[in-house]
Order: sequence, then C-alpha cells, then structure tokens
Amino acid sequence: MVTPVRPAPNALGADVSVGGGGSGGSHQTWTWPAGQLADDAFPIVLQMIEGLGTAHAARSRVAQGSVTADHVSLSYQLNEAPTLAERAKGEPPTPLAALSAAQALVSALVDCAEQGVSVGRWDPALLQEVDAGAWSLPTPGLHALPVGKRPLIVSVTEASGCAPEAATGAVELSNCTPKQRAQAEAYAVGATLYWVLSGVLPLDAESPESYCRAQLESAPESLLAVCPHLERYATLVRLVDRCLARSPDERPGSHAELEQELSVAAREADRLENSVSFFPLRVSDSEGMDLPSRRPPNTETRKLAARHNQRQIWVLVALIGLLLFLLYYQTHETDSSFPTAVRATEIEAP
Repeated sequence: MVTPVRPAPNALGADVSVGGGGSGGSHQTWTWPAGQLADDAFPIVLQMIEGLGTAHAARSRVAQGSVTADHVSLSYQLNEAPTLAERAKGEPPTPLAALSAAQALVSALVDCAEQGVSVGRWDPALLQEVDAGAWSLPTPGLHALPVGKRPLIVSVTEASGCAPEAATGAVELSNCTPKQRAQAEAYAVGATLYWVLSGVLPLDAESPESYCRAQLESAPESLLAVCPHLERYATLVRLVDRCLARSPDERPGSHAELEQELSVAAREADRLENSVSFFPLRVSDSEGMDLPSRRPPNTETRKLAARHNQRQIWVLVALIGLLLFLLYYQTHETDSSFPTAVRATEIEAP
C-alpha cells in the first residue's frame, strides 16, 4: 500500500491525524480547538466543506467537516497514490508527461476557483501522482487559510511553491483578487515543473526562511541552464522561467492564460517526442555534447540520450557516405551508349 501524504504537524496550529484506507483512500483530518483559528477563517472553511465535497481527478475532496463552538475540523479523502517526493527517487518524467500532469493540476485549480476556494500555493513534494499520470492536490484550500501576516511554511519544498508576494504577506491568499491568486498559482506550477524536471529547487537554500529571503534577493537560474538537455523544448523552458518571475505581472495572469501556454508547450513536446521521421534529430543536444548538468551523470535518461545521439551520428555518417558514392559514380561513369551508325565504305571495282 502506498504511504499516505505526510501531514505537517502544527503547521497551521491544528491537530492532524491520518486514518482509514481501503478502496476509498485514507482520510487526513485537521482539527482546530476553539480559538485557534481566526474568525475570518470560519466562512472559508464552510465554503471548503460545501464546495470541495465533490470528486475531482486532480484534487482530494473534503469528505466531511464541521464548524462548532468547540472546534473546527476538515477531513480530506486522499488518493492511494505516491507523492512526487516518492516519484523523485526514480527516473524523472518526460517533458510531455510533466506538462500533461500540470494541465490536470490547473484543471483542479479552475474547479476550486469556481467553488469559491482559493488554493494559492502547495508543497510540490506532497502532490500525488494518480493513475492517469495527473498531479493531484492532497489538501486544496488548506494553505490559503488566514493564519497571520505571513504564511506558516515548514519545509524548503513548500517554500519553493509559495510566490514571493505571498511569502512576505504582501498578498493574502485567503482574500485576494482572482488575478493575484492565478499569478501565485502560476508560480507554484512553475516551481513544481522545475523541481520535477531538474531534480533541484529553483533556488538553493537550507531552510524555509532562507529560501524566502533568496526569493527576494535573487532570480532562479533558468531551467535550460540546469537542464541543458531540454534545449529543444523552448516553449517549456520559457513557460517555466516566466512562471517563476519575481514580479507577479510577468507571470500568467489567469488560469485561461496558463492553460493556453501549457497546451502550446505540450503540443511542442508531443511533436518532439512522438513524431516519426526518416532523418535523425539534431546531434547538437547538450546531453550528447556532455555539457555540465546538475543531474547525476549515470542516470538512465542520460545513457539513453547518449545512445540516441550515437545512433544519429552513425545515420548521418551513412548518409554522407551514400552521397559521396553517388557523386563518385556520376563523375566516373563510363559512356555506355551505343555508337552512332557508320556508313559502309563502298569498294570500287578495279
């Protein structure tokens, strides 16, 4: 059985318990004693109980919840699926698979927005990968609850999925405009793609606090600099770099815009990965050139790329040899045409 999503103890001042299981998945219950949550959180919790009770392929549903004078509780029904942190121990997904999973994730964000629930941020490591290959939000809406001037962040991966304006408290995810929410969620999508495809976080930090400071002091290194083997996936690289822009106005400003850019990048990735052609692809890919990479050099992905580029080189050598042979044959071909008719010489009589 897959290990359920790890709760973050006391991250929101709640008592967290995990139970259940079987075909219905496990249940993660968050309980706040009276006085632990601010008064403005009560209507948000009620909206989550009402709006997230339906099932969606890319998010968990709120199985039950209650708001009483003694306590507030939310119980999420989680999928029995591995987290991205568990998936990170194996081979990374292809760009097309990652983009398709991100598209499913954005569809869940659209659904939450339609239900009046703000998501805003998440921990990329705790996203679940369901059977269809989609990324699923385990506790949608939980991180947007008002808990003070600044959000409570308990891990570096969680800090990577929190936009700078949300981390500093400049934008309160529980009470922001749809554009601000979409910009913050675009940042989280970009951080998730960056981490899944490269194996590293956009910024180097040892603690959540230092990561949030680094967001304000420096810009993330381009995905292409970290993953030079993605050179041909230009649209994907531009999208991830744009989503991780420090300024919110430089990111996609709506879910529709983000969905469109993901769709364009996915079409490009599909063409690169699945199109069949007689001629080989370019041999200048950085994996074949052995350019520096922050991914371990002996991974199966790099070995496959090296073998693929070696085959490309042999095909090109064979084509060049064939062309040289045809050129030589044309220039040294003997004249095999029939001779012209010669009039017979008449012999005169003596």
